[in-house]
Amino acid sequence: MIRIGLWLFQAMLRLIPGEVRAELGVRLALGAEPRQVVRMVVGQGLRLVAIGAAIGFPVAIAGARLVAARVVGVNPWDPAVLGSAAALMATIGIAAAFVPGRRAARVDPRVALSAN
Repeated sequence: MIRIGLWLFQAMLRLIPGEVRAELGVRLALGAEPRQVVRMVVGQGLRLVAIGAAIGFPVAIAGARLVAARVVGVNPWDPAVLGSAAALMATIGIAAAFVPGRRAARVDPRVALSAN
């Protein structure tokens, strides 16, 4: 679980490549507030977290059923385990989306535009 969380965090940190940085520089040059840029980047990250949760939840249930068939006493619908895993991954996703958002808000529009 921790390894997946670290992978998610690393993937989200790479969310702002050069092309997106130029777009954010244009937005900031046209008068966007830094908090609007943070909100936009965090929103994109949260969308990815929601998609991952929508895909991962059924996969986790199916995997739990496979384990329950082989191990006695395992409940595939254990709400404490599913809830804590979902909360942990959501927390990591939010933190991983906030860091690039904060970095994007600090982009100097002149530097971002001249890099293109």
